[in-house]
Amino acid sequence: MPYDWAMCGESRLSRIVLMVLAGIASLGSSSCAPPAISGDFDSPHPAARLFAARRAAAQTDPAAARDAIPGLIRNLDSDDPAVRLVSIEALYELTGETYGYKHYDPEWMRAEAVRRWAQAWEHGEVTLRNGLRVGPDTLPRQPANERAASGG
Repeated sequence: MPYDWAMCGESRLSRIVLMVLAGIASLGSSSCAPPAISGDFDSPHPAARLFAARRAAAQTDPAAARDAIPGLIRNLDSDDPAVRLVSIEALYELTGETYGYKHYDPEWMRAEAVRRWAQAWEHGEVTLRNGLRVGPDTLPRQPANERAASGG
């Protein structure tokens, strides 16, 4: 009986594909990235920055929203388009504003919009959806022991 080269090629190719897929799957499970249920805006891992942005977008506490805005603005400059997209969506959820930022624009156009965001933040011109204007010097955090002493 002659050797069936086509059959050999198909089964060998199938085995190679399965080995490659198994290798890729094992890489995902041994990753050093934090789980997508934690992280912050300055993490080197995009998944952590995405989580932080989504958590920020859901903020109802004005002080927590205010604290998140600088990190969201920094992440508008990310080289990861998903981080940029989720960051501008979070800023829009919090403020109703984009300052012309589009995550898919060329870098020079994004840089101009990031500059507008940074300037608005620095000048206290960012307004939360509840109408409260916020900036670097607004809503100062008071330590718990000072609040207790002042009766607040």
